[in-house]
Amino acid sequence: MNKKRLTAVIAGLAMCVCLASCGDSDSSQKTASSVSEQESSSQQAGSQGADSTGETDASSQEEYDPNGDVRLYDSIKEQYAGNYKLTAELSVNGGDAYPVIFEVKDDLRYSSATVMGMQTNVYITAEGEKYVINEGTTTYDKYEAAELGDMMLKSPQYDPLFAATGSFVKASVDGDVINEEYTLDFDGLEGSIIYSFDNSTRALTGVQIKSDDMDDEVVSNTVLSAADDSDFELPDISGYTRNN
Repeated sequence: MNKKRLTAVIAGLAMCVCLASCGDSDSSQKTASSVSEQESSSQQAGSQGADSTGETDASSQEEYDPNGDVRLYDSIKEQYAGNYKLTAELSVNGGDAYPVIFEVKDDLRYSSATVMGMQTNVYITAEGEKYVINEGTTTYDKYEAAELGDMMLKSPQYDPLFAATGSFVKASVDGDVINEEYTLDFDGLEGSIIYSFDNSTRALTGVQIKSDDMDDEVVSNTVLSAADDSDFELPDISGYTRNN
C-alpha cells in the first residue's frame, strides 16, 4: 500500500509555504513576523497566567506524574479548543524555521506563514468561503463553500492543535520539559503527536509530528492565547487581482 505524503497537525502551515514559494497567495495586515519580542513576551505571560492549571509559580505546582491521570493537553484543550491563537515558528524536514500564526474561532479560521519575506494568509469566513491572499503580488484565490464542503472544519490544516489528536500513548519528564505523546488521528495515517510543556509554568512550548507517512514538522517558540476577533476580518482586496 502506498503511503500518503501528507503533512500532519501543521499541514496547513506547510500549505502556506508552498503557496508563498509559488507566489500565488499572501496578504492581510496581520504578519507573523510582526509580533514583536515585547508583544510575544506579554502574550506568553498572559497565556501562562490563563492556563487552566491556574498556576505559574514552580513552587506552587504539584509534581507532574507521567503515570498519573492528569494530562496537560487536556488542560489546553479545555481552555482553547474552538477559540485560540497560536503564534509560533515551524520547521519542516529539518529546514529553517519560519514564523506562523494559526487562529480558530468557532467555524472561522485564519492562518499565516512568512517565508523569505513573503507572507501567505488564509481565511475561512463565516459563509464557508476560503481566501488565500498574497500581499507581495497583490493577488488572491477564492474558493466557494460548495467547492470545499465541511471537511476543512475537521482538518488539521485549519485546526493544528486539536483536530488530529488521538488517544494518549505516554508521558515523560525530561528535565525542564514535560512531553505528552498521542496517536495521530487523521485520514488513516499512522504516527504520533508530541506536545511539549514547560515543567515550571506548564505552558505549551512545542508540537512535533512523527510519522513515516508525512513530512517531519516541529513547531517551537509557541505563544498560545484566545483568538483575536479582528484577525478574522478580511483585508481590503478591492485592488487585488483574482487568480482563479
